[in-house]
Amino acid sequence: MAEMKSNPNKRRKKGRGRKILIILALVIILVVVISLICARGGDSATEVNLTEVETGDIISKVNATGRVKPKAEVNIQAEIYEIIVEIPVEEGDSVNKGDLLVRLKQTSYQFDVDKARANLKTAEANLEQARSNLEYWDYQYNLQKELFNKGQGSEEQLISAKDKFNSAKASVASAEQSVEIAQIALNQALDFYEKTEIVSPIDGIVTDLNYEVGERTMIASPNVPGAIIMTVADLSVLEVEVRVDETDIKDLEVGQEAEIVIDAFPDTSFAGVVTNVGASAQVTGAGFSEEVTDFLVTVQLLNKYDLIKPNLTAEVDIITGVAEDVKKLPIQAIVALDELPGQEKDENSKESGTGLRDRVYEGVFIYDNGTARFRQVELGIQDQADIEIKSGLEEDETVIMGPYRALRTLEDGDQVVEE
Repeated sequence: MAEMKSNPNKRRKKGRGRKILIILALVIILVVVISLICARGGDSATEVNLTEVETGDIISKVNATGRVKPKAEVNIQAEIYEIIVEIPVEEGDSVNKGDLLVRLKQTSYQFDVDKARANLKTAEANLEQARSNLEYWDYQYNLQKELFNKGQGSEEQLISAKDKFNSAKASVASAEQSVEIAQIALNQALDFYEKTEIVSPIDGIVTDLNYEVGERTMIASPNVPGAIIMTVADLSVLEVEVRVDETDIKDLEVGQEAEIVIDAFPDTSFAGVVTNVGASAQVTGAGFSEEVTDFLVTVQLLNKYDLIKPNLTAEVDIITGVAEDVKKLPIQAIVALDELPGQEKDENSKESGTGLRDRVYEGVFIYDNGTARFRQVELGIQDQADIEIKSGLEEDETVIMGPYRALRTLEDGDQVVEE
């Protein structure tokens, strides 16, 4: 059988063909990879959200929370340390000004009054006696002077009469002073006695009653809550006292309208008006990282509501501004730049030692056929969602409003595409 021999030339041709195919495949893969990289590198457009300038109304509000309280409220306290013998009212009772609220034990105070009256009567009787004695010695003194002038009386008698007249005159002065002292003592005793009966200083309702008959009162003190026997409140006028952050206080003034929502009536809004804006700050947590500076603001309910009780939690929206039929944008569309596009950075624009710039430029990025263009605008009031555009934009212009991560790095002239 004849031996088969391979053709070396044929093998070399096959080897070169395989290498060419491999090289072509690698070239194709490399071209695809380079194309993808170039395509990705060339697609530098930032994905953004767009919105249009609209026309509508904006109501600017300051929000705060607080508690309902009566406009007139009096804490009833005792001015003497004594046992309660009568409380003729109950919590929830209506009382008029002058009505008896509490009677304290009066025995010892009545004794003091009776004693002071008796001492006054004695002093007044002594005064009458002294005045009568003065009249007598005034007559005797004048008589002795007349006799002495006629040569019928002695000088010794005249001097004696004068001395007794002066003594009677001094006795009257002393008796008058004794009467004044006795009257003061009586007035003091009566004052203490009157303190045993506590009456209502206003028309109102007993909202708290903390004592019972038989208990001993504590002397009135603003720093001792336990000294309050009861509270009388005039519920005909109710207020909400709220704490407003220092950043918002500049927008508030007396007379501004307010909307009040009370937690107990979540589906109802009550009308109110600002009646007082605190002049001094209320600082809590002073010296700590949680330090808060607020101002107390009082908002009065315009109508009377029998169901609303003191100490209910309330949320208040104070209307600080109203703009009708104005151009507006969502607040998140507004950006602030340190320099206007095209301007060189000015290091002198920073405040010395603070690192804060003298100003920032507020505006928006307009969507211009796939390009972001910064435009400075003049802003007005804002509500929770929108802000007024006073100038710089026209209605229906398209503006970039987000997302925030895009607006944070976006620059004038960047390519953008809508998400």
